[in-house]
Amino acid sequence: MNASNAPRAFVDRARAVVDGASDWRRPSEGRRRRSVGRAASVGPVASPPALARRLGTADAVWIGLGSMIGAGVFAVWAPAAAAAGTGLLFGLVLAGVVAWCNATSSAQLAAAYPTSGGTYVYGREQLGPWWGFVAGWGFVVGKTASCAAMALTFAAYAVGPAWARPVAAGAVIALAAVNY
Repeated sequence: MNASNAPRAFVDRARAVVDGASDWRRPSEGRRRRSVGRAASVGPVASPPALARRLGTADAVWIGLGSMIGAGVFAVWAPAAAAAGTGLLFGLVLAGVVAWCNATSSAQLAAAYPTSGGTYVYGREQLGPWWGFVAGWGFVVGKTASCAAMALTFAAYAVGPAWARPVAAGAVIALAAVNY
């Protein structure tokens, strides 16, 4: 059975089991006799088909851009305008170019190393185990800081500055519990 007809074969086999016409054992294994008082023997369980890798470069770029923009758009405009003044639009264009470069390079690395592990794998394969470790932990620390910034932005809108930190911590704990 090849990968293209695997989902169809899985569905057909599942329907046969539900209808009572078959079980999950392969035809060559035959039926085992069940006896009263002992645990029923169970044949091998068919594994569900693997998920298809369908994200392309454009998808990875848009996911990366969405991650970079994130909740920052709700908190960045006033401080950015105060700091940049009339150069705000130039700063936005420059930030967009940097984000585009980051997203396309991440997409290219993901295509070159199609395994799970992301930043850790890229660093390990190109620079060695120590730098892969550093890159992986840098990614985790960066995502943690991003999570904290988004939680503080949410809390600033929800309750104001007096209760922002406790509400932000509560939001992180609530989201972690929901996604656990």
